Amino acid sequence: MEPQTQTVFTGAALAGNYLFGELPLLSVEPTGYVGEYNLTGGGAISGAVTSAAQGVFSWDQSLSATYAWDTTAPGTGTFLIANGAEGAASCAVISAIKFVCAAQSDPSPSVQVMQK
Repeated sequence: MEPQTQTVFTGAALAGNYLFGELPLLSVEPTGYVGEYNLTGGGAISGAVTSAAQGVFSWDQSLSATYAWDTTAPGTGTFLIANGAEGAASCAVISAIKFVCAAQSDPSPSVQVMQK
């Protein structure tokens, strides 16, 4: 937990380059991801991810997605990422340099931590 200093959540405030790491469930074959997201103030996301699991390694896969502030809870710093066939994630701003996301339909849910 961290103190929340931001009072107004905008795309411009969220825009920037973020490194992320995923903390998967501890199971026999969890897949973990690390990479970089580049968020624009207009709702676009681009980047690259590397995934790894037991016997699996895929380096620098390109990523393209969009995001929008959650209209069901306006002003709370929550937003949704839509990534086409790969599904969606629910995210929350932690501070001016950090946010976290959880996949909405992952059978093995995890938390992604993004930081500038």
